[in-house]
Amino acid sequence: MEDSEHAEGTLATALEHFHSGRDQQAADLCRQVLAADPANAKAIHLWGALEARAGRVDAAIEHLQQAIQIHPANPKFHNSLGAAFAQEKRLACAIHHFSQALALEPYYLIAVRNLIKALRELGYTAEANRLLDFVTTLDPETADNPDTLYRLARRHHDAREFRDAIELYRRFIARRPDFIDARKLLVDALWQEQRAEEALAACEELLSIKPDEPEMLKNLGVLLQQKGRVEEAGDAARKALELMPDYAEAYLTLTECNRLAADDPEIKHMEALCEKPSVPPSDKVILHFALGKVYRNSEDYDRAFEHYRLGSAMKRNDVEYNPAEITLRVDIFTRFFDKARFAEIGNRFASHSRLPIFIVGMPRSGTSLVEQIVASHRVVHGAGELNDLRRMMEGMPSLVRPRAPFPACIGSLAPAVGRRLAREYVEKLTALAPDADHVADKMPWNFHMLGMIALFWPHAKIIHCLRDPMDTCVSCFTQYFQTGQPFSWDLAELGRYYRDYERLAEHWRAVLPLEVLEVKYEQLVTEQERVTRDILGFCGLDWDDRCLTFYETDRPLKTNPLALRRPMYASAIGRWRHFEPYVEPLRRALAGRDDPS
Repeated sequence: MEDSEHAEGTLATALEHFHSGRDQQAADLCRQVLAADPANAKAIHLWGALEARAGRVDAAIEHLQQAIQIHPANPKFHNSLGAAFAQEKRLACAIHHFSQALALEPYYLIAVRNLIKALRELGYTAEANRLLDFVTTLDPETADNPDTLYRLARRHHDAREFRDAIELYRRFIARRPDFIDARKLLVDALWQEQRAEEALAACEELLSIKPDEPEMLKNLGVLLQQKGRVEEAGDAARKALELMPDYAEAYLTLTECNRLAADDPEIKHMEALCEKPSVPPSDKVILHFALGKVYRNSEDYDRAFEHYRLGSAMKRNDVEYNPAEITLRVDIFTRFFDKARFAEIGNRFASHSRLPIFIVGMPRSGTSLVEQIVASHRVVHGAGELNDLRRMMEGMPSLVRPRAPFPACIGSLAPAVGRRLAREYVEKLTALAPDADHVADKMPWNFHMLGMIALFWPHAKIIHCLRDPMDTCVSCFTQYFQTGQPFSWDLAELGRYYRDYERLAEHWRAVLPLEVLEVKYEQLVTEQERVTRDILGFCGLDWDDRCLTFYETDRPLKTNPLALRRPMYASAIGRWRHFEPYVEPLRRALAGRDDPS
């Protein structure tokens, strides 16, 4: 009894040394205990912790495993072993032992936090964030703490988990209603989550508290524009400009809402800002595109193109983009996703859900129009452009061991993990529209993901939108893309990207084990009812007259909202010819006569 009490006292002193960073003293005392009792699990555990701190992780793991063999029900031992495995980046083993610790002691906060970190590193962001929220309910000091709520909200926001961020922002704002930055972020999260009515209400509430906020007035203009309230949107943009006369984004919103007359003072002011050395290049890019829009509306195509050219050149200088990487990606995808691969993997990861409708193609090829038509059907929800498949592609390499790049990692993916990924995407769509029979994901870039879609959602419907190459590419070049589309800022690179897109299209036509409906923009706008019937029939939908009067459908439209709120028109066919004298680099690239070096 005395020996046991002496050992406990010695270990308690050793732990004090350990926690104070006096490792040598801790080690000396630990040796004393082990000399008297080689099977003392607590001393073995402390020795393992000392080895881990010294960077001798293999030895640490060996000692910690020995401690667990002696005392398998000690949650601290499992947590320490998990931490050692995490040091070695053996994250699956780390997660197992952190989970074991929590199975033994469900409110063990250190193990929860370690598990969160390991899950994040392995790519399980959603699970990590759910656990992080759980921590706030366990820890009485943080459960209702505004700083914690805000930090968690920002973390969800940065991870693009907007639903969770929205809930946390609202809890934070209830405690700190005067914190304007949180209200701004709430508006953004609601907008990203396609909850336009709530975003508009949150924006208006913010402005009722702080009416002289130019950024929110501009955002109000964008939200009103997406709702089709064009005059109010223009008024909001003008109010923003009254407060901040050099606000480039407000000018862009204004020009998208209103056709400015030739003598409008805003035009001269934008021109002057483009020449002003103190204006940041990023603002000048926006101003050039706004002026391009102004002059194109007034049919001054020479001046319009010059502004598009200047804005694109400035933007191209600011983005990192290598066309060869896209060519290489297409090479890799076409080699990996062949008929043999689809036969080999079969239904290993397959979801049985028929919920998704994927609308893909080049940007500016008619994807927004097709989504608006489909989303006008009473049982379909249009979700807009979702980034989920891109994030799934980026996270998948970390889910296999040894780590492998995409798409090679698909071949090593555990069936249960693959099915979980497929299920999580369907759950995301269901959460967006619980009562819908189908949800349309209109991310044009998902065209690259058709091989993955075929493996994970083989019962989904895929609509591929096609448009004349010159119209498509010139429309891309003259469109200000706030994010993404780095290929669009140079005519030759744009043409090369289109060639890679066409090459991948041919490959998918040859190897995909599921049907894809190709919708040609020119046929859709000239034979509206026939093509609309083809689309609905392909999706397994009955006829709905609202799909012909799609422009009356009341839903937020992030892309091209004004064009989608008017009846079908064919005037965009051949529109590239307005700029024909200036697009020879694009012609050459599309014909394969560019110099890619």
